[in-house]
Amino acid sequence: MGLASQHVNSLMLPILAVWTERLGWHARVSFAEFADVDYAHPCDVVALSLYTFLAPQGYAVARKFRQQGKLVIIGGPHAKGRLDEVRDHADLVFDRCDESAWCATLRAIESGVIVAARGRGRFVPSAEMTRVPPYRAIKRFYGTGKIPLLLSSLGCPHDCDFCTDWNSTYRKREVDDVIEDVRAIQAPFFIFCDPNFGVNRRFTSELLARMVPLKKKYMMETSLAWLLHDDYLTLLRDSGCIGIELGLESLTTTYGKNGINKRQAALHQIVERIARIKRYIPLIQVNILLGLDNDTAETFRAVADLYGRANIDTLVPFVVTPFPGTPFFDRLRTEGRLFETDWRHFNCAHLVLKPRQLSVPAFYDLYIDLLRQLHAPGLLARKVAAHLRQYRNVKLALILLAFLLARAWNTVRHHLPELRIDKRRAARAAGTGGISESALDPALRPVDAPETMVAS
Repeated sequence: MGLASQHVNSLMLPILAVWTERLGWHARVSFAEFADVDYAHPCDVVALSLYTFLAPQGYAVARKFRQQGKLVIIGGPHAKGRLDEVRDHADLVFDRCDESAWCATLRAIESGVIVAARGRGRFVPSAEMTRVPPYRAIKRFYGTGKIPLLLSSLGCPHDCDFCTDWNSTYRKREVDDVIEDVRAIQAPFFIFCDPNFGVNRRFTSELLARMVPLKKKYMMETSLAWLLHDDYLTLLRDSGCIGIELGLESLTTTYGKNGINKRQAALHQIVERIARIKRYIPLIQVNILLGLDNDTAETFRAVADLYGRANIDTLVPFVVTPFPGTPFFDRLRTEGRLFETDWRHFNCAHLVLKPRQLSVPAFYDLYIDLLRQLHAPGLLARKVAAHLRQYRNVKLALILLAFLLARAWNTVRHHLPELRIDKRRAARAAGTGGISESALDPALRPVDAPETMVAS
């Protein structure tokens, strides 16, 4: 069971399906909105992969399947941080999963050693995943009409304290295997969904050089530190890279993966580096977190200034979210700065912590004003015009225009009204002070029927 999105699906469930059918089982992967879950489908085992903000609805889905006598397995990012909680809602819980642990579990179920039960589930220890099936095996479970996803590596070598991959091991795939996956993609465009693409320069350079004759178009997510040399940027362009999702993370807090000391660097240094990237890569999205300890009102103005000055096509400011299992979550809990008790708000769009430099209402006022500035019609028109002047590609400029208009409409029509309402919710919750460990556990509260939710 997965969560539907407009453009992409997750890879983990299709990977589990491939491993499952290698054992002779029949597997079905369903990426569905919660209201469309097929509870009548005949099956023996149901596996759910949950992000934190989906946990309450996911628990309701699990409960319905368990009431039917199905054996329910839960994994995903939320399970990594809340194992004890998730065990109350599943027969088996994985915080990570490799093929050997998955297959051993299914064999134990098949032989009757593990059976469905109504009580508290058990934790299944597993090593990290080190190999993934080829794309040609994954794609029939992934679904049609979506943008294909590929992995060139697993894990991330960085230890950003807010990231659910903070303690994962970075592993490169074999270049031959990745090239075979690229060849197997029939769509004209795909996305490398590595947590941080290009971390190993030697490996990535070899991969990109072999991709040049394949003439595929792709996008990827990476850090600024890997994009500082013209020869590497040339290789990215020649291999078919048309877009980069750049994790700048913060203008006030230093993360080594970006190669910039934010306390010392002037904004013009970031603007200049992005301008260099833009000479080679036509589409750039910058992601920034707001609400970190060093953020002030000036930070919001600097973000707006960055988007106005830099040759960035789109900038996405996320509300920093302390996900369970991360050092960031543990520190904020110790400091008594977490005020939220509902996992549904842990989605990078709602404030669940007390900022160090700002009050909760002030944060929302600044954030709402920033979103208005970022989606101002005049600014969007300038972005599209600048893109068209630089690349002379009408088709790409029209795609960018449609994307920016759709995002602006969604922000003005839906997101801003939701934020105004959420400001009152957060201010009330923050006024009650810090919360206890037990209060964080939604298992202590009844969960209603699952709501319809779509994540992009």
